Parts: sequence; C-alpha cells; structure tokens
Amino acid sequence: MARQNALRSIQGERNLALRIKNEREYRGWSYEALAKRLTDAGCSINGSAIFRVEKGNPPRRIAVDELIALARVFETSIEDLLTPVELLRKARGKEIVAEIDQATDDFTSALGAMMNGYCAYFDLCAYDPEMQEYIGNLRFNRGVAEDAVPQNLASLFHVEVDGEAVDFDDKRLRAALVEVHLAVINVAADAADLAIEKSKSRGKES
Repeated sequence: MARQNALRSIQGERNLALRIKNEREYRGWSYEALAKRLTDAGCSINGSAIFRVEKGNPPRRIAVDELIALARVFETSIEDLLTPVELLRKARGKEIVAEIDQATDDFTSALGAMMNGYCAYFDLCAYDPEMQEYIGNLRFNRGVAEDAVPQNLASLFHVEVDGEAVDFDDKRLRAALVEVHLAVINVAADAADLAIEKSKSRGKES
C-alpha cells in the first residue's frame, strides 16, 4: 500500500510540474521571470528551483506556500493547478466544440432570418409594377451581395491564438460570404415567386 501511495504522489507532482511548465511557457516567462513573480507574491524562490520542479526526475516537491503563490501568479485556483492536465485539455476541447456548435446555430438562424426578410420583400414588391426592374436587378446583381460584406476593413474578424493576435488573409472568406449572400437572395426570390404563383392559383380556383 505504501508503494502505491508513493506512486500516486509522484504522478501528482509530475502533473503539477507539467502544469507549471505549460502556464509559464504560455506566458513566455523564463524560469527567472516566474521566480521573480513568485518572490514578489511573497514566496522567495529562484529560477533553478523552478527548473528542478519542471525537469527533475522525480520533480522537486512544491511547498504549500509555493503552491499558493503559483495559483496567485497564474491567476487560478489551487484546485485548478492540481487538476490533471489531460482532464483540463478535454474540458477545454468540449468548451471549444460547444462554442463552435453555438456559433453554427446562430449563423444558420441569421441566414434564415435574412431569407425570410428577402422573401417578404420580394412578395411585397411583386405587386408594384414600377419595382419590377429594381427587383430583377436585386435578384441577380452581385453588387448587392458585395455591398453587404464590408470591404473597407483590414480584416472582418479579430482572431487570437494563445492570447496573441493573428494576422491572416480573409479574401477567401469575404468571397464566400458574398456567394452565401447572393445565394440567399436568389433562393428567397425563387421562394417568393413560388408563393405568388400558388396564391394566384388559389385565386383562380375560387
């Protein structure tokens, strides 16, 4: 039993060492930079001690006051620091997937609202002869879709990876959004035409 407890303790120390390494490298801190922050937080320690925590085999043990200071410096909780890294990665993965799913649902809902708006517009204008030419231009005019996608911005979205802003070329994304917008216009026009034809057919039957 004593040997099993020792193994679990070593595994816990190694997990904590890995977590400290990940947190330190994520922030771009050296061993000495982290040591200074811990010292400023009231826990005197040097960079070589942190090196032994991360690289030692087995890792250098961490005292209670050091653990408290680490949680404070990394702006997290002691419980979070002691959670196995693999569990944290899985939890973060689930969060990301959920965010993507929600964004996809929102995007689909927005497209549906856009198409309903165009359908209502086409239906309204279909009974106004003076609007026929304008409606025809709107239905097939790429400029309408292009105007709906901002072209005067350096980038449509702000993207960050590991807390760092990323510059990227979004020309393909802008072009795709134009095509999506144009498709919505055309599908809405077709749907409105079909609704109008059905309405006229019901009028003749009555």
